Amino acid sequence: FTHYGPKMARVVDLKGTVSYRPAKGEPQEEIKRRRIGLPVGAEITTKAGASAMIDLGESNYLLIRPLSVVRIVAIGEKTSVEVDVGRVIGSVLNASKTKFQIRTPAVTTVIVGTDFIVESDSARQTFVTVASGKVALTSNKNGGQAEVSAGQTANCPNGSGPTPPRPADPGDLKAIQGFKAALSAALGRRNKESEN
Repeated sequence: FTHYGPKMARVVDLKGTVSYRPAKGEPQEEIKRRRIGLPVGAEITTKAGASAMIDLGESNYLLIRPLSVVRIVAIGEKTSVEVDVGRVIGSVLNASKTKFQIRTPAVTTVIVGTDFIVESDSARQTFVTVASGKVALTSNKNGGQAEVSAGQTANCPNGSGPTPPRPADPGDLKAIQGFKAALSAALGRRNKESEN
């Protein structure tokens, strides 16, 4: 689609109860349909059993998993998302044009053309798993850094630096592959809807 207003994320697919707050301090609204625009500043909240797949432009997609709170900070040449708590699975295909980062309470991740999971738990610890490409982690507290490559995972406790990368959990890698299949199916549906 061609969009001539402010840059917005688009909802590609929904499951269950997903709500959003257009900006800080505004009331939450339930997202009831696909293709709705989410402005910069929007906060997306997923309930138990719910998820939302969003298009952040430039072939960058996120699946916001159940019980997550995610905020869209910037879209465009620099795309930035905050994960307060919860889990996102993503695919960044065009990192050469876009600087893509995800910030959690513990760490800032810079995504470099990859398929990944970023999870921030209730203790504010962050876990990052990479299926393809690489992700650079920088601790928000002490500046410690790690680079996580394909097939690896690392975590960063709140208040300290990232752990050295280690082999990824096969279940997480399978979740990323499931996301890629669901993304392909959702994009196929979207293309068929726009043709009609």
